[in-house]
Amino acid sequence: MWERRHSMRTSAVNSEASPVIDGGTMDKSKREERKQRSEQHKAEQEELERKKKSQSRVTFVVVVLAIAAAASYFVARHPKDGEERNGRIWSASHGHWHDKYGGELR
Repeated sequence: MWERRHSMRTSAVNSEASPVIDGGTMDKSKREERKQRSEQHKAEQEELERKKKSQSRVTFVVVVLAIAAAASYFVARHPKDGEERNGRIWSASHGHWHDKYGGELR
């Protein structure tokens, strides 16, 4: 009786232990699975790096364009010598506006 129970236990244990797959053990398939997961993780990391680089390039271009737009706005806003706006004429030598007739405006 003891032998029968013992043999049943060992057969149950042996069936749960590493089964043979294609001449190898479960350890081999686990290693392959880990290797695949590692390669997949590496590919995902590389994809994330590519996305980060792309996003930083886009951000850089947007910032440069915003700076260029702001600079051109302020340059265009600054009056040039002799420029007339709303009936006023800018005098760069004096640093203030004059009316059409030469009178000083503040």
